[in-house]
Amino acid sequence: MDNAAPQFKKGEFLSIFAAWLLLAVLWVCMAVPNTTVPGLFYDEAQCAGMAKDFLTGRSHQHTRGYQVINIGGRPFPAFVQPYGGAVKSWLLLPVFAVFGTSQAVLRLTAMAWGLVALLLFMLWTWRWLGRNTALLAGVLLASDPTFFFISVLDWGPVLPSFLCRFACFYFALRWWQLRNQPQIPQPKESKRKLIWFAFFAGFFAGLGFFNKIDFAVLLAGVLAAFYCCNIRRSWFHPLLTLAILGFLVTGGPMLAHLPAIIEDNPSGGNRAGELAEKFNTALAMYNGSYFYRLMDAGGMFNKMFQPRALVFAPIGIAVLLAGAFLVFRPANESILRNASGDPALFLLLATLFITIGTFLLPKAVRIHHMVAVYPFPQLMIALAVTRLRHCKWVTGLFVLLVAFQLLALCKTQQLLRQTGGRGRWSDAINAFARQVNDRSDLTIVSADWGFNEQLIFLTDGPKLIEPFWSKWPADARSTNLIYLLHPPEYSLYHFGQSRLDEARREGPAAVELKPWLDHQDRVAFYSLHFRGP
Repeated sequence: MDNAAPQFKKGEFLSIFAAWLLLAVLWVCMAVPNTTVPGLFYDEAQCAGMAKDFLTGRSHQHTRGYQVINIGGRPFPAFVQPYGGAVKSWLLLPVFAVFGTSQAVLRLTAMAWGLVALLLFMLWTWRWLGRNTALLAGVLLASDPTFFFISVLDWGPVLPSFLCRFACFYFALRWWQLRNQPQIPQPKESKRKLIWFAFFAGFFAGLGFFNKIDFAVLLAGVLAAFYCCNIRRSWFHPLLTLAILGFLVTGGPMLAHLPAIIEDNPSGGNRAGELAEKFNTALAMYNGSYFYRLMDAGGMFNKMFQPRALVFAPIGIAVLLAGAFLVFRPANESILRNASGDPALFLLLATLFITIGTFLLPKAVRIHHMVAVYPFPQLMIALAVTRLRHCKWVTGLFVLLVAFQLLALCKTQQLLRQTGGRGRWSDAINAFARQVNDRSDLTIVSADWGFNEQLIFLTDGPKLIEPFWSKWPADARSTNLIYLLHPPEYSLYHFGQSRLDEARREGPAAVELKPWLDHQDRVAFYSLHFRGP
């Protein structure tokens, strides 16, 4: 990494901000359809439901391992899961308090925080690699289908991770550049800045770790790459203790949880087939097809890689070409000869180390794990294009790459409009929630995974039971019970299959079995209501 901050020309910040505003407008236009489709997803609704609980003062049973703190008689969200803090719930709270709780508000809020993360990313890149690279990288990241859909349909949750990593990178860079500045005209002011930069770098690193423990893979990969690039340079500084303090302030609660997490997950090895799934996830991320596949399969991870996707973006090819250029460019510029201070080596090593770490991390098979490597692939491409800016064909290839990314994004949007979301992502759950929203006389029993968290967020009246974390109702045939269950192709636990078979045997005189359909008349789920004992 470079020793000192580059000299910025007047107006560079305005050009960065103007480009970000243009990208923000594009994002808003693209994201508006997603306020209604696809339907609300279970993991997406979890953090939102805990935020709603605090605002309404009404407690619900969430997934195993969640924790709340009683504040004024209200359940303030602390942990969503044993290995994940409730950072996203905190980001949602002020917006929900002003605009209310709805799917549209949830997704627009997620998109807004995604845009804040994008701005931080562009400012960090500008400070580090210059304006041109920042503009190119910003366009690449904003048009990337994976980053866009994660920022709007956030599940994992990974959106707070993007916010924290870009804030951490920005403050760490400012600290590093100011520390290595050869002349300091204002020692007291500069020392104060060093203190705050170091503290906030650690603060946001800890907050990302608190949000989800797999953030440690990102931190370890970045620190390893940084050390390799500065192995001959003394990078220790007394103010690093402030960075550690900042980390402990926000990441301390997760560190305290580590023994319980390890005890709850005694087997550290990968499951059978996990390596293949990780490879497929990485491949789909680097060709822009992950979310198309996910939506086409109705959220069934075991089926999403079987058919051939109808979208493709050559992101992975561009990363390989950019990496090859950065390594094997003319000998007098090659990082093999002049590694010290070259950001190309840092980007290559960070990408490599984080990818290896993700593949070694047990159970890290989903896209919200694999994107730990972002934004380093985009930065590699942008840096290579910047250094080849005199080649007109490179500009053409860059434009073509962005066009492919946007095309993949638009085709995924088209699928969502046509289906309304399939299976576990169907907007049929929203229609059901509207029908029962004020029915305080009803008890809704989620007889399969994929219903309860959405109903916590979308309804106010019914009592909700999710038997995986509690008991089945004592009177299973009570007339005030409605069971929700998936058809076999979308079922996870198959608890509801016996109820479905029973309903079909007894017929409509005894049981009301209603199919809830997606926009293509495929069954997303059933609601089952016994007419009498």
